This record gives sequence, structure tokens and C-alpha cells, in this order.
Amino acid sequence: MDLGAVILALIVSIGCKIPIMLITATLLYRMFRSTHSSPPKKLWVVIPPEHRQEFKWLFYSLIAFFVSETFCGVETWILMRSDASMRAIHAVASSTGMGLFAVGLYMLLDKKIIFYAEKRCALNKICKGCTLLEGKMCKFNSTVLIFGAFIFLATIPPMFVSTNLITADPSKFILPFPAINSWYELTLIPFLKSMDPNYKSIGVAFFLPKSTQILENKIIPMFVALVVAIGMAVFNSKKIDTKLRGFYAILFGGGMLCYSYFEIILNRLVGDLFLGAIGHEIGEFVFLFLLAEFLTTTFKAGKEAAVINHVS
Repeated sequence: MDLGAVILALIVSIGCKIPIMLITATLLYRMFRSTHSSPPKKLWVVIPPEHRQEFKWLFYSLIAFFVSETFCGVETWILMRSDASMRAIHAVASSTGMGLFAVGLYMLLDKKIIFYAEKRCALNKICKGCTLLEGKMCKFNSTVLIFGAFIFLATIPPMFVSTNLITADPSKFILPFPAINSWYELTLIPFLKSMDPNYKSIGVAFFLPKSTQILENKIIPMFVALVVAIGMAVFNSKKIDTKLRGFYAILFGGGMLCYSYFEIILNRLVGDLFLGAIGHEIGEFVFLFLLAEFLTTTFKAGKEAAVINHVS
């Protein structure tokens, strides 16, 4: 009795996935246009020259997100079944996007609020003067290394999570309408199989491959551990530029690791692929909403700002 699960899958794939891809494409276009358009065109947001670098990181993170959603769309709408290759590309693109977003977000906050390694650094109220500018080690050096060590240690638990094949269970979503269920099973399914001999019921077609879980629970965490370890070593430098590169590496690794934990929570702790898929789409909606809100609040478009954007 797959009809209930099929309806749920259609709601997710059409009601959630398509709007997410349309919103992502719109945001990409608007973000691109914000740095390339000129007055008198109305801009969504305007990016001042001094914020172009960190804005690019956010833009690239959204590109990675769109790539992941594109391959997820191919799996959903074209293949109409789970595919290990498509899921692998989705995992790599999504985790990379989350890493890029973490770096871009910090860089933007640093330019606007933190001002790390500058005379107006927000931490100077605690430090009573920047030792890093004096050629010495930052007083918060150990704090950042502890943060990096936490991320490094956080890569270990996912490696012990089971990677056994997870299959969907349509029986949880059986509709309380015997006549409709019988029509689906006895009439519609035979018709679909006559049109496509390779047609499989959703309970068989929808699964989480072992290879995907190895990638998400083992390979990505191991890569994160390597990136964070290198970042911590580089961060120990007294040179400000080198130090920042190390910190960016730590943040990038932390962002990537968030993806592994996100998938583990949805697929293992929730214990149902259909509900996990809904949670996945809701998480993507939240990400897009917060990104759009953050950008519009941070870079409000105005005539004067647009002129500056055009001159630059």
C-alpha cells in the first residue's frame, strides 16, 4: 500500500523541491546583479566595494547549494529513484556550500562587527590592547585552538554511525481508504508497469545507499579533520594574513561537518526516510530565508548606494 507514501513524496518533490530551486536561482541572479548592475535599474541589494570579497564567498556557497539541488532534482524527477552517484554529488556540493557559507558569514561579521587584528577590534575591551599588532601572539590564540580541537574531535562520532542500507517504509503512511488503495495497487500500478517495465514501487525506489553514508559519515569527517588540523597549525603563525587563513580553514571544516551531522540526525535519529526528506527540505527553506533576510538587512539597496556601486 504505497499510495500514501507516493502522495507524500509528490508533495515533497513538487511542493518543496521546485520552489527551493526557483528561489535559489532567483537569489543567485539577484546576488549576481547586485554587483554588476548600475542605476537607474532597481537593485535588490547593493554590495559596497569593501564587502565584495566576503560577498563572493556567500555567492559561491549558494552556487554549490544550487548544484546539489540540481543533482537531487535529476534523481527525483528524471531517474525517479535513489541513485548513489547523484547522492554523492549532492553530499559533496552541499557540504562544500556549508563550509563556504561559514567562511563568508564570518568575514562579513568581521568587517562589520569584530574587526579582528585591528585597533578597533571588539576583543580589545578584554585584551586592553592588541598583542597581535605588536608582533606577539593573540591573547585569544588558545581559545581559537580549543574551538578547532572541538571541531576536530566532533569528526570522530560520525565515523561510528552505522552505514547499513536504509530503506523507506511506506507502511507508515497507508491511507485509511481501502477502495482508493486497491485502485492504486490493482489498476494504476499495472498500468505504470506496462508503460515502464523498470517501474519500481516507492518503497523499493527510495533508499539511502551504503556508499552515500560512507561518504557522509566517514570520508567527509576525515577530510574535515585534515582541514581543521592544517588550519590549527597555520593559525599559530604570528603573521596576521596567515593566521586568518588558518582560521578560515577551521571555519570551513566546521561548516562541512555540520552537513554530516544534519544528515545523521535526519536519517538515523528520525528513523524514517520520508520524514527525513521533509526535514531536509525544511532545513533548506530555512537556510534560503535566513540568507535572503541577512543580505537584505545588511546591504539595503538605495539610490545613493547604487551610485557608489556603479562608480566602483
